[in-house]
Parts: sequence; structure tokens; C-alpha cells
Amino acid sequence: VFHKDFQFKKEEIIHLWQANDLLEPPGENRGIEQIGEEYLRELRLRSLLEQSTNGLFSMHDLVNDLAIAVSRRYCYRLEDNDLEHGKIGSISYFSYHPSSFHDTFHKFELLRETKNLRTFLPLSKRRGGKGLSHKFLHEMLPKFRSLRFLSLLFYKIHKLPDSISDL
Repeated sequence: VFHKDFQFKKEEIIHLWQANDLLEPPGENRGIEQIGEEYLRELRLRSLLEQSTNGLFSMHDLVNDLAIAVSRRYCYRLEDNDLEHGKIGSISYFSYHPSSFHDTFHKFELLRETKNLRTFLPLSKRRGGKGLSHKFLHEMLPKFRSLRFLSLLFYKIHKLPDSISDL
């Protein structure tokens, strides 16, 4: 889902893992955050992730290449532009870079064919201020019934559609 050199916070990846049921259930002595931190520590010890001096994490380039090769059928980054026709219906994880001003409905039109989208993830560190297509919010987003992780942090949205509660 992430592009090379993308840096993420510990909390961001733990929430993403939790939303997609990738963490073991919490027990009496361990909460979900502790389990996620253990996973991160294990991935760092095995040199699959690296942590920068500012506390952010990133995936090594070779690991990123391997992840792309293994997950190509289910994950799609809009910037890749290499999706084979007819395979969009099987996409479960979608990420993209928000535009600098406004993301139009046309940008997300390829998602119309998805049947089981679980993750909608803009990859940006700037929060708020960007516009998102009203048509996307009201016509397409409510159709993503399998959605487990939705991030709209980077958009200036005054009101979500009522249908968002049906997801």
C-alpha cells in the first residue's frame, strides 16, 4: 500500500493493522497497542522496517518491492498506473497521493468496479484544506460496504453524507 520511502507513525500502522484484523486479539495482560508495538519491534529486529531518528517508520526498498509483487492482485496505488484491465474488481486496498488542491470524482472512477474495497488511504502528511469531490462522497463512497479503514484527514469536509453510517 505504501510507496518507497513513505514514512509513517507507529499509531498509523497499528490502526491500519487493527482495522484489517491483522493483529492477534488482545488478552488480559496486553492491549491492542501493545500487540501492535510488539509486531513493529519484531519487524524492526528482522530488518523489514527501519525507524528514523524522528521516530517514523519506513519499509526497506527490497521489502517494498517484494510486498508489491506479492500483493499486486489485491493492492493498488493509483500512481502505479499498471493495473491490468479487468482486475480492479479484486482490489481490496487502495492508496494514492491527494492532489494539491482538489480530488475530483474522475480520479476515483476506476473504483466503481471494486466489490470488496477494505482500505481507502490517501498518502500525505498535510492535513486539512484540500477538496474532495462531493459526487465521490455521496455516490461512490456509500457503495464500499466492506470498507474497514477510511482516512479523510487530508480533506476539508464540512459534512459527511448520512449514508456513511451504513458502512
